[in-house]
Amino acid sequence: MSQLPQFWTSAPRGFSLGAGPEANSGVVPALGRDGVHLWMARVPRVGPVSAQFSALLDREERSRVARYLRREDRETFVLAHGGLRWLLGAYLRRPPATIQFVLGPHGKPELPGPPLHFNLSHSGGHVLWALSAAGPVGVDVERHRPDFQGAAVVERFFSQAEIVEFRGLAAKERIPAFWRGWSRKEAVIKADGRGLSVGLGNFDVSLGPACAAPGPPTAVSLLRSSRDASIQPASWHLMDLPPPAQFACALALTRCPADVRGWWLPVPQEPCDTAMGGFR
Repeated sequence: MSQLPQFWTSAPRGFSLGAGPEANSGVVPALGRDGVHLWMARVPRVGPVSAQFSALLDREERSRVARYLRREDRETFVLAHGGLRWLLGAYLRRPPATIQFVLGPHGKPELPGPPLHFNLSHSGGHVLWALSAAGPVGVDVERHRPDFQGAAVVERFFSQAEIVEFRGLAAKERIPAFWRGWSRKEAVIKADGRGLSVGLGNFDVSLGPACAAPGPPTAVSLLRSSRDASIQPASWHLMDLPPPAQFACALALTRCPADVRGWWLPVPQEPCDTAMGGFR
């Protein structure tokens, strides 16, 4: 299991990602109106994830799973999207299979009724979910890949201020700086809901470290400036989440949350090869 900083605590006693909504509804943490709850899990390295998750996927999601060639990619997708419905069901006290999504104006999945916002991300065998009562939310987790040509991406897609900051870094600092910047920018455009149409160069984030020590996320927003009218640093909040080693993690919200908490979630597994419901 990955070693996580102290911010991430064990799941509440009695809470299980594979349990029914009746079992979880009594132990799921209370989400205040200005709160954000984060959950992180690791995709099991041995054996498929529980068949309960694949059973929750809709037709389009099942089709996407079937197109993945690598077992790890299939199981990551099943855990991320099936696990999202388990978590939403626990918070809403509804059977996970009844959770349905609608698409927002720009194609971002949303819940049709209750004011509960959510987002997910996965990378390097880790899945990150965010549930927010404080408004639209975006999260991103990225595993550092030393062979990735981050400098070329910075020069082409980052803002001029970020390019100048990146060029001024020592060579050994550039890999973590790129992944910090990329995760922060991804979180922002996911919270906004318009995706890459926002233009990664239309707003500036810090590329420097913000979570060097274990503990809660920084209270200082990492969103510096914006040329986009919908993304305003005065009201938005962008923060790093304490990541596993060799990862970057970021959270963005359209307003500053009063409470941000995170839990590490154990994942149930199936011992047999048939657990993926024909997707293997």
